[in-house]
Amino acid sequence: MFTNTPLFPIYNNGSIQFSMARTKRKFLEFTPIEKNPDKKRARQNRANLIASKKRKRQNNEDDNSKRKKQNDAYSKSLDISQSYLYSKQGMVSFSPKYIEYLIESYEERSYIGKPEYICKHCNAMFWYNERNKKGTYKNKEPIYTNCCKKGTIKIPKYREPPKFLLNLLQNRDQPLSKHFFQKIRQYNSLFSFTSMGATIINEINKGDGPYVFKINGQIHHRIGSLIPSDNNQPQYAELYIFDTQNEISNRIKALPKQEPSEIDIDPEIVRQLKEMLDENKPLVKTFRHARDMLENIKI
Repeated sequence: MFTNTPLFPIYNNGSIQFSMARTKRKFLEFTPIEKNPDKKRARQNRANLIASKKRKRQNNEDDNSKRKKQNDAYSKSLDISQSYLYSKQGMVSFSPKYIEYLIESYEERSYIGKPEYICKHCNAMFWYNERNKKGTYKNKEPIYTNCCKKGTIKIPKYREPPKFLLNLLQNRDQPLSKHFFQKIRQYNSLFSFTSMGATIINEINKGDGPYVFKINGQIHHRIGSLIPSDNNQPQYAELYIFDTQNEISNRIKALPKQEPSEIDIDPEIVRQLKEMLDENKPLVKTFRHARDMLENIKI
């Protein structure tokens, strides 16, 4: 019995055998597939890039670990007498040794040196990176314009401070001047006319890290009355009016109670600052005039 499939005779040693026909595809010659060399090169480049990123990441981790060990070792071995380095209240200045440590730690990532360039119009100091690029290229020298707009804005110079204050500011090697700079915030508070009013949030400073001053609402000033309430110490503007015979001791006692360890104020500095303000400060003269009027009313 035969099917519709065509059969072709195959002669094998004189005998005839029948076989089914091959399909057209099987009669085609086999041609090997040639690989694209560009694709092979792209795969190799991709593998090299992944390996390079992996090595770089590993090197960065090793560098960070090494830097952390160096910083820990430096912190343990460093003998720093400045207490502000351990304080959460901020830093006022740095010792040369600590500055050198910062330079070595930060490498070239953030340290840009000192502001060694000066504006030729107003003598303002600036860093080279702050220069005006177009003006620098045009004038062939570093130009900075955010200070005085090339001399179009003229601000009068500060007047020279009174003699006593000038001596405190200039002679920083003297013991009296050193003491004044260490307690300058307290001396400034001694002669303030008003107190700052705000809802201060202190809970934010319970953990580690730098001190953060956070308030809720708006800052305002409280001036109060010119005469203190009964059984209360005079403070702020009241010190210019009330019991001026004991004004020096009253001012020292009026310092905030939360800083008992910092009330080592020199009464002589307070006295001379008081006389300086009486002679040079118009607002102080106004309050002193109010005091004289109150005394005349009592008489």
